[in-house]
Amino acid sequence: MQIDKAKVMKELKKTGKFVELYHKISFVGYRKTEQGGACRVSIDILDAGEEAGNIRYHCVPTREDGKIAGGSEASSIEDAIRLVHWWELDE
Repeated sequence: MQIDKAKVMKELKKTGKFVELYHKISFVGYRKTEQGGACRVSIDILDAGEEAGNIRYHCVPTREDGKIAGGSEASSIEDAIRLVHWWELDE
């Protein structure tokens, strides 16, 4: 079954009175560290919907100990991934 995310988000905003809402997809992987090891990282890609324009997507990587790398919103998923401060996961 295919879900129309835009339609669901519109209904949630209307019925649930949300002023900000995101669709989230998640990934988990192991990232090489500067020290030569690897750490488990969960990555959430947040999508605020087409109407959000230049701030539609946000990539939020979180190390297994809770450390989160900063970043900025972007109009594409690829740019949101590129704007993450990946080095912060090595600190």
